[in-house]
Amino acid sequence: LVMEVRGNSPAASSGLKSGDVILQFNGVTVEDDAHLVNIVKLTEVGSRVSLVVLRDRSPQSVHLHLAEWTGE
Repeated sequence: LVMEVRGNSPAASSGLKSGDVILQFNGVTVEDDAHLVNIVKLTEVGSRVSLVVLRDRSPQSVHLHLAEWTGE
């Protein structure tokens, strides 16, 4: 579950919204939040990735470029 999307983040630019549920990351079904974190860690910064999210009970495709986490 996406809890928050920060203003100038890649997530915001891609159209991800608070409340979205990430179902797939680059074609891999996301089992839980720990699984998603591991998949993201294995993906190169700067990569363009595709997500399938559940929004308002409807699957949506989202594309974004991964950026380095700044901790802000």
